[in-house]
Amino acid sequence: MIIRIIYCRCWKVNEVIRFFFEQAESALAWGKYQPWVMTKEKNATWSCQQPLGANFKSCLRYYKNDYYLLAGHAYFEGKAIFTLYQWLKKDKNAKSGFVPLKQGWLDFCPVKRAEFCQ
Repeated sequence: MIIRIIYCRCWKVNEVIRFFFEQAESALAWGKYQPWVMTKEKNATWSCQQPLGANFKSCLRYYKNDYYLLAGHAYFEGKAIFTLYQWLKKDKNAKSGFVPLKQGWLDFCPVKRAEFCQ
């Protein structure tokens, strides 16, 4: 009986984690194709967009050269609780102005400076 209860609770926790993971993935997928107006200023901050009624937000920040970092945030009760990242490169021929880099998807912030990802 106890094993069954523990299994049930773990299953529900896994479903919740999967839900927020998928929300963050949706934020990345959506954000890759949005029109972004970005500058190449060294101290530029995050520029964010959110579809009406969505529980996710996409944010883009200039890194260096033609590289930008896209963050996909899953939200619960107004707080970001799960974030995924994707490297993008500026491309004037792309509809959104950016193309995602192959192998550029991350489940952690790749920038060593901790303040960059905040």
